[in-house]
Amino acid sequence: CPFHDVIYPIMTEEEGMRGMIIDKINRWFSEEEYKRKPLKFIGYNIPGMDLSEYVFTEDIYFCKSIFRGPVSFNNVTFQRVDFSDVVFQSAYFDNVTFSKMATFECITSGKLEFIVCRFKTGARFREANIEEIEVIGGQFGMEDNADKRRIECDFQFARLKRTTFRNVKFCTVTTFGDTEFGEATFSNRTEFFNQADFSNSRFLGIGNFLDVKFNGTTNFHHVIFQDQEGVLFDVNSLSEVSFIGSDIMRVRFGERVVWREDESNKFIIRDEIDLIECINPIFTWEKVPSDPKHEKNLRCFLKKGSG
Repeated sequence: CPFHDVIYPIMTEEEGMRGMIIDKINRWFSEEEYKRKPLKFIGYNIPGMDLSEYVFTEDIYFCKSIFRGPVSFNNVTFQRVDFSDVVFQSAYFDNVTFSKMATFECITSGKLEFIVCRFKTGARFREANIEEIEVIGGQFGMEDNADKRRIECDFQFARLKRTTFRNVKFCTVTTFGDTEFGEATFSNRTEFFNQADFSNSRFLGIGNFLDVKFNGTTNFHHVIFQDQEGVLFDVNSLSEVSFIGSDIMRVRFGERVVWREDESNKFIIRDEIDLIECINPIFTWEKVPSDPKHEKNLRCFLKKGSG
């Protein structure tokens, strides 16, 4: 089979291979026997090509395929798409809608680029090994989703040599747990609307969090910042961020950082407040009906316990 022969695409004209792949996609769209069935490119050897402007109405699988040149998926709509165990040179996704789960548990030797992409039901980059990933604009999850806890943006155990997220909305639960970053920059109003977890991750070089909003509980627990002086948190608020078990002695924090929204404790980090609340009662039952502060603390305590 020419698609699965490692030597074939190297020894033959690549344009012929591209034509066969496009023909398979066009048959899938036009012939009744292919409609309403997943489109599968399992274990294919695919030359560099442009696969833009398609609207896929069924799931598509590229598992274990090798893209032997740059590939573009611009202005594409996917349902479920699976790039598990795929090898990319470089891949470009511009203005792409991922309607269902998108799986990128892949290896790239070049750049993986996402510009204004919408991952409606989450994305999995778990254990991916990526030379460079750049995400500009777009969002993970939907802002109006009723149950954001069940939709995840998962980068756990990934190895990301160069990472850029600019003006990205993380609307779902997001995990970068156990992720290894070479150089990483989160910037330009990137916003985490839900829980985010960087626990046990490693930042080997520069790590910049510039003009980022952490709206949900965000954990940097037991994180290794190898080059601490190369790490900068220049954000407005870290009131939802916890650094338990992480050495941040030489990590840099911007002058505008507010650690707590409460003016009386704005220079106390969240972990200290949590410790104090464990030791000292945060409200007194006798004062709840009459004292607004104790009533507010009770409401917060009940909300935290139920969430």
